[in-house]
Amino acid sequence: MEDCQLVFGEYLHHFPYFGLRNEQDAKELSKGFELTKKLYKHHFGVEHLGDNVKEAGCGRCSGGPNSCR
Repeated sequence: MEDCQLVFGEYLHHFPYFGLRNEQDAKELSKGFELTKKLYKHHFGVEHLGDNVKEAGCGRCSGGPNSCR
């Protein structure tokens, strides 16, 4: 939330169920993650550490990266 405040000036709300509703939704989530990894490499010059959405996680969940799934 602090990062959102610094970057956007407010909390960036999100839909936490993206990718969980059905098979097509899961495919869209995977496509979005592939784009995120490409953009990450472009902007930071290194590969993203996680191989998939579940491994990457948000890192803020009390149960670790996989607890969101």
